[in-house]
Amino acid sequence: MEPSRLANKYMYFGSVLAVDWHSDGRTIASGGRDKSIKIWDMNSDSRRPRDAIQSMTSISRVQWRPNHPNEIASCALLSDNRIFVWNIKRPFIASYCFEEHDDVPT
Repeated sequence: MEPSRLANKYMYFGSVLAVDWHSDGRTIASGGRDKSIKIWDMNSDSRRPRDAIQSMTSISRVQWRPNHPNEIASCALLSDNRIFVWNIKRPFIASYCFEEHDDVPT
C-alpha cells in the first residue's frame, strides 16, 4: 500500500513517509511527520491503528525486525543519526538505540 493511500483511508495526522509490511501478511507499520509509528491490522475494519509508538522526531523509515514479530526499527527524517528498535508491546521506550552512524541513516 502506498503511504498516500494509507493516509487517505485511515486516521493519520501529517504526511505518511514510510510503510513496511509485516511477515504475517496482514499487518503494516507506518511512520511520518506526526512523529509516530502506527501499527495497522489490514484485516480489521477499524480506521484506527492497533498500536502506536510516539517518537521525538519525524519518522523517515520503518522496518520490521526479522524473526522478532513484535519489534520494529525506525530512523528519523533529519538531523538524528540514530536507529531505534521498538517493541510494540512496550512502546514507551525504545528497546535498542544504535548511534554509530556518521550521517542520517536511510
